[in-house]
Amino acid sequence: MRKDTLYNVVFPLWIVIFFPPFIFLVLFANLIIDGAVIYLTLRLHKVNLEEKQLVLLILKAWGFGFVADLIGVIVMLFFVKYFNTTGYYAFENPVEAVSFIISISLAGLLIGLFNFYQCRKVIDRKAAGRVGLAMGLLTAPWMFLLPSSILN
Repeated sequence: MRKDTLYNVVFPLWIVIFFPPFIFLVLFANLIIDGAVIYLTLRLHKVNLEEKQLVLLILKAWGFGFVADLIGVIVMLFFVKYFNTTGYYAFENPVEAVSFIISISLAGLLIGLFNFYQCRKVIDRKAAGRVGLAMGLLTAPWMFLLPSSILN
C-alpha cells in the first residue's frame, strides 16, 4: 500500500468540507501559543527540559486544550438549553454573564490542572504549578467573550 493511500484512509480529504478552511491555521496558531506559554514559563523559572520532553509536553497540552475548550462549549450549550440564554453575547444579561464566566473558568481550570499533572511527571511540583497556572490563565478560551455575530 502506498503512503498517500494510507494518509487518505487516516485523514480523508472530504472531512475538510465539515471544517472551515482556516481550521489548520487556527490549530497551528493554538500550538504556537501553547508552546510559547510553556517554553517561556519554564525559561522564566530556569527549568530546563530535554527537547523531546518539551515537545511531548507541548503536544499533550495542545491536545488537552481542545478537550477542555470542548467541555467549556458543552457547559455553554447546557446554559443555552436549560436557562434559555442565547449564547451570543456574554454581557447581555446576568445569566449570560454567569454562563460565560463559568464556561471559561471551567475550561481554564481543566487546562491548568492537566498541565500541572503532566509537568509534575518531569519537573518539580513548584515549577509544575507555575506552568499549570500560566496555561490555565493565558490559554483559557477567552474568545468566548467575543459576540458570536462578530465571528460570523
